[in-house]
Amino acid sequence: MERIRLPKFRLPIEERDISLYYVAARWKRPVWYVRHQLLMAGIPLRDVPQPSVEGVAGRDLLKFEQRLRQGEEATTP
Repeated sequence: MERIRLPKFRLPIEERDISLYYVAARWKRPVWYVRHQLLMAGIPLRDVPQPSVEGVAGRDLLKFEQRLRQGEEATTP
């Protein structure tokens, strides 16, 4: 099983909404995979303006990535 690469954000993102396209590029995974992983983890999706695309809250993404780092979440390829 290949692990998701979890780089640190350059800027604080807790109060921003992050597009799924950005998360997919960050994790180096397809958007459908990112969307599935976040939904399976119970992370709510939201609309992200400019451009208007689907995404997640930065604080939710950081919490999920922390659980991944701690090995609490199983990932599938």
